Amino acid sequence: GTVIGTYRGHTARITSIAWSPDSQCIASCGEDKTVQFWDPISGKRHSQIFGHSKTINAVAWSPDGQRIASCSDDRMVYVEDVASGGRVFGHSGHLKEVYDVTWSPDGRYLVSCGKDQTVQVWDVMNKIRVITYTGHKGYTVNALQWTREGNYIITASDDYTSHVLSARTGQHMATFKGHSGFLLAVASSPDGRLAATAGYDTIVNVWSTGSAQQVLT
Repeated sequence: GTVIGTYRGHTARITSIAWSPDSQCIASCGEDKTVQFWDPISGKRHSQIFGHSKTINAVAWSPDGQRIASCSDDRMVYVEDVASGGRVFGHSGHLKEVYDVTWSPDGRYLVSCGKDQTVQVWDVMNKIRVITYTGHKGYTVNALQWTREGNYIITASDDYTSHVLSARTGQHMATFKGHSGFLLAVASSPDGRLAATAGYDTIVNVWSTGSAQQVLT
């Protein structure tokens, strides 16, 4: 392919990038402890946010494109208003580094995970934690996905498994087993019926979300 835009605003390794819902802006973050917003064609920076004290591991846009969530090795999860840069929400519920964060499809909740082996769901408006999941006992949770229809949260962990949780209650619904290494990534299909997982073992497995049956390797 042909490069149509380049951005050079960061001063250290970049760990995560995310397109805005309207495709007009990219948010990026990394070891320089900033979240930066820039035009994908011109490469011009619109703005940047400072706040984390250590590497930022992931950024996620709210479904309406008005807020950005970030998580960091400083154990914090922040939500900022994109237009003003003002902080809307912050939580310090994790005891160790936070590796991933994502929104519920309706934009009301955030789910985060990390080195403390927990998955935490927060009500952003009321600023309260509503679910703490500890099923990956003894193992880091590296990534997660809230399925697009809103029913499930799917994890990826160092215990070589992926867990399917009820997004409403946090109840464990199923476990995907089939990898031989740490899991680093998970993605759900648009209809929520399938999930794909990948990690250290160099393979991608596709699973049925409801039955936890492997359908493709």
